[in-house]
Amino acid sequence: MVKVRFGLVTYVEEDVTVSLVGSVKELGGWNLSKAIPLHPAVPPETTAEPSFWVCDVELYRGSEPAIFQYKFVRRAAGGEGGEWEWEGSGPGHNRWWIPEEEEKNMVGNGVYLTPVATWKEPDGDPHTLEHTASFYYNICDSRTMHYSEVVENLWVGSCPRIPAHITHGMKTALGVTAVINLQKEEDVCTDSAGCCPEVRCTDVPENLSQLYAEHGISYLWIPANDWDPKSKVGVLPAAVYKLWELLKSGHHVYVYCNAGIIRSVLVVCGYLYYVLGWPYRVMEYHVCSQRPVACVDQDIILEAEKEFQEKFGSDVLAERCTESPRSYQPQPPPKIPAIQAAQSEQQPTEQNADEEDPHFVAKTKIVLRRTVDFPSEEGEE
Repeated sequence: MVKVRFGLVTYVEEDVTVSLVGSVKELGGWNLSKAIPLHPAVPPETTAEPSFWVCDVELYRGSEPAIFQYKFVRRAAGGEGGEWEWEGSGPGHNRWWIPEEEEKNMVGNGVYLTPVATWKEPDGDPHTLEHTASFYYNICDSRTMHYSEVVENLWVGSCPRIPAHITHGMKTALGVTAVINLQKEEDVCTDSAGCCPEVRCTDVPENLSQLYAEHGISYLWIPANDWDPKSKVGVLPAAVYKLWELLKSGHHVYVYCNAGIIRSVLVVCGYLYYVLGWPYRVMEYHVCSQRPVACVDQDIILEAEKEFQEKFGSDVLAERCTESPRSYQPQPPPKIPAIQAAQSEQQPTEQNADEEDPHFVAKTKIVLRRTVDFPSEEGEE
């Protein structure tokens, strides 16, 4: 018997359930009445952002074929009478599991991790760019700082848009002591212009740096082009190394780009994969469970790995072999095969920031992911 974990990122409406069905009997034999339900790693906060769903399925050796096919399905509230929605259109959009190709992705006690999937629209495409743009414009319009805690003392998210995102969101609520910014100069001048409302657009980068310094937050700016793979590959090794140095020094680090979807996520993934040595799929599942909107670009991560190992691999190896006491303790990968989603809950927590501060409004805390909204500056609608 082997256990296979399936993961899916999808946008869903309220009260929609997600399931898995496939060609083998353990997956229902394409019978929707026997579909396997998936569980959300975190209950979806809004329909404006995706959620991450997982399930484990036990397959019995000797009974399963060498290859099987599967698909994800969704159903709105309404019990047995609700209509199922299949991803894609027809068998041409089926997903495949090939045991010989998945041997390297077995972790823990015989658990195979399938690639994290993204829901296929009727044309067979996940429409990632469209969904990413929608999420980005949503946080722009709402002037929200949307972030997730990946591991202890490490957050990834969107850029600050008003001073309160830095002075109260990062510093007071999260206790951030250092930030790594992956935005291009044009991004800083537009998306973070609200942090420096009294200066010209071209002066925003310099004034933003001063704002961080005034509040005792170390600021590291490593510009990367969001749509240029070579740019991201080029900056990733050094950015990961700088992140590692900050964490080793005891900093609480916030890594961001425009929306916290691609560039900043790559740096966090590189840290977990290159430095901590987590298996790739374990890293992928963990990051997606913490931040479902994250785009984990395998091609970029693997391409940049060689340069990281050439430049910094010896330092990482030496650190792992160090036996002397230290305050910095790298975190092991999350346990497999336990599905953390089953224990996720929404629970209200007390604000860490000053409750009387007019610029800080904390929502109910989410166990694995949190969004904090801030009202506009005084005098603005």
